[in-house]
Amino acid sequence: MRTPETDPDERREAEEALKANRVKALVATSALGMGFDKPDLGFVVHLGAPSSAVSYYQQVGRAGRGTDNADVLLLPGREDRAIWEYFATASMPDEQNAYAVCEALAAEPDGLSIPALEARVQLRRSTLELLLKVLDVEDAVRKIGSRWYSTGASWSYDAPRYRAVAQARVREQEAMLAYESTEGCRMVFLARELDDTTAAPCGNAIGARAPGTPNRSLSAPCSRLKEPSTRLA
Repeated sequence: MRTPETDPDERREAEEALKANRVKALVATSALGMGFDKPDLGFVVHLGAPSSAVSYYQQVGRAGRGTDNADVLLLPGREDRAIWEYFATASMPDEQNAYAVCEALAAEPDGLSIPALEARVQLRRSTLELLLKVLDVEDAVRKIGSRWYSTGASWSYDAPRYRAVAQARVREQEAMLAYESTEGCRMVFLARELDDTTAAPCGNAIGARAPGTPNRSLSAPCSRLKEPSTRLA
């Protein structure tokens, strides 16, 4: 198994074992997909759906790059919506908490460690760490060594922008649900999510073939998209 919490040496060993075909499969989070290059990767199985069709496209695109065909299986879960909602809200800073963190760090020129800051603002460790990452990106705080510091830069809570981000994520989630249930060509569906309006039915996705018509060999563009829960040959 490969997760962000796995020891770096163990992660490298697991990835190399998969690349060298010493193991058939590797259980991993979606973090493995980005930057992982294995042209002969023969299948990708998702247990639970990503929160957007674009993310799904990027992840399944790791399979079949150097093979004639590949299998992709998507196993949506009833808990998917709850998981998406958790991560969507966790990454959106709460206004009161954000100002509390900024004020606590501004009052300590020597900075504060996570445990010390946690005690000052009375936030759970996971919530605090996510909030610090957001504030770091927005240049309100920075980490030096094991301590967090205020940058002294002017920062204000941008409620309209956060609402717009939240609304965009909801639209992405709805698109993923529509992808799961569509009876049309999933190739076309994904292409449109990527703003490609020129895609035509590929002949290999549900709804793209006439009933009883067998799968045919994929063209190069289609072979990188794959259809979840169906073997493409």
